Amino acid sequence: MPVYKNRTITSISNDLIKRIGGTSPLRHFAQGSKIRALLEAFSAQLSQQYNIVNNNIKQSRPSEASKRSLDKWADLYNITRLRRTRAFASYGDLNVRFFVNQGTFGSLSSMPAITPGTVISTSDGKMKYVVTTIPGSIRSGASNYYVGVRAVQAGASFNVGSRALTSHSLGIVGLKVINDFPISNGRDDETDNQLRFRVFNAVRSLESANETAMFVAARSVPGVGAVKILPGLFGSGTTALLIRPTIGVFGQQSLIASVRTAINRTAPSGARIIVALPDIVGISMEIVVNYNKVISDKKKMKIGNSILTAVNRFFSPLGIGNSVNFGRLRDLILNVDPSIKSLGFTTGSIGRIWVHYSEGFGNTTSRQREEFLQGNNGPGTFSLNNFEIAALERNEGSSIAPVTIIHNT
Repeated sequence: MPVYKNRTITSISNDLIKRIGGTSPLRHFAQGSKIRALLEAFSAQLSQQYNIVNNNIKQSRPSEASKRSLDKWADLYNITRLRRTRAFASYGDLNVRFFVNQGTFGSLSSMPAITPGTVISTSDGKMKYVVTTIPGSIRSGASNYYVGVRAVQAGASFNVGSRALTSHSLGIVGLKVINDFPISNGRDDETDNQLRFRVFNAVRSLESANETAMFVAARSVPGVGAVKILPGLFGSGTTALLIRPTIGVFGQQSLIASVRTAINRTAPSGARIIVALPDIVGISMEIVVNYNKVISDKKKMKIGNSILTAVNRFFSPLGIGNSVNFGRLRDLILNVDPSIKSLGFTTGSIGRIWVHYSEGFGNTTSRQREEFLQGNNGPGTFSLNNFEIAALERNEGSSIAPVTIIHNT
């Protein structure tokens, strides 16, 4: 609590009149009198000083500091106020895609020229995004084409829900666009309360240099979705701290650097803390959909899009070390539409395992796994090591999307 309360001119003047009236022969304090004017002028200056002192005391405490004063407190803990950013979805998120409801891109009146800068928006045109990254040229035989996008303006107001971006600037009849999942990583300038919360977390994490403190420090970094600590993974005196980003699983070197900075303040003396992404098991598959009746191509396209959505939703929440239960994935796909009779996972494989090492881990390497999805139904569960995470990824050297759907009536 502040030591002083703010004082008004009136309250100070009244106190002075009582004091002077009780200790001197002065009695004429009416409005307009000379002595009243002098007292009010003095009271105004004193009131201002009260307010200045009170505000300075407030700003000297992180619990009450605001704006620039709070920024200075944050600087003591190597924390910087977060500024507004633009919402985005990377190509690796497999979120935003151009597609056709019937046939392939080759059946359109002209092949789409999707390039960085292509504009997509909500149906009312209020929320606009631009294409930032593309995987390469569009294949005429494909029907889905994933891209990376970014909002044209910064701020949380440009975040969009799933299936909100449905318009584009290409003007080709039959070419559609959609975002299968929400894009919600745009943010406004960090408020005083949000910054104060991070400062308090930093203070608490300094109180005890243990795994809990490191977990709190890493988890407080914006963009970190999950944290896993593995003591002794790389020998005595080492601790591996693996992070799963809230958006995407590939790259993210800047996020690793931010987490490393955060935990350096909490790490025990002499400990070697290695911050990295988990080893990424890239999974691709070819799914044969068998139907119990003859259905139209339009219906097949709709079912195919629903299957892609189901597969993405299955992989998105998988955490570090979580096994991949293909039996559960098969059940999710079978429930997409009653027309689906059975599924076949054929020629699919867990192609490459991408291993992303940060400094201190070693050089980036890759290793191969044998084809895993075979037979009509495939195996039930694929177990991961406690430092691996599964993510959809195309096979090495292939331009085909991670998930290919073949309709078999």
